[in-house]
Amino acid sequence: MGIMAPSGSVSLPLNIDRRGLLKLELNLKPSLGYFVYDNLELALATDIGAKLFSTRYDGRSNQVIWGLGLAIKYYFPIANTWHFYLGAGSKFSMHNAINESALYDVFIGPGFLLHISNYLALDFAIPITVTLADGGVFHHLQLNSGYFNEKL
Repeated sequence: MGIMAPSGSVSLPLNIDRRGLLKLELNLKPSLGYFVYDNLELALATDIGAKLFSTRYDGRSNQVIWGLGLAIKYYFPIANTWHFYLGAGSKFSMHNAINESALYDVFIGPGFLLHISNYLALDFAIPITVTLADGGVFHHLQLNSGYFNEKL
């Protein structure tokens, strides 16, 4: 309780949409968590990303994404090195190559945390996300994994 947890992740998600178009992105997501009670974390996260490759040519420059989000996670200790968790949150982001489009994400989902050392863990998450953009709603399931620093 009362522990600050600076963390973050670097990911290279490869997305395939329903038309078979490929997109590869680079995402940097630094965050700061605070354990308000044992195993209950509140987190503030930023999101910085860029499109590296796409099979769709639309004449635009590389897309840059930035955003800010809030999340809550509850951890269930399984063993000394494994923790299962349930998380939920929301995120606001801007995509500059799409006419300054604003996206709003709401997500919920489980994950596993594998402690590699006292300061490093591997996080496997499977969030179910609903995205609101330009009056539409998009649902997707995404597998995220990344390293994060704990208890610095």
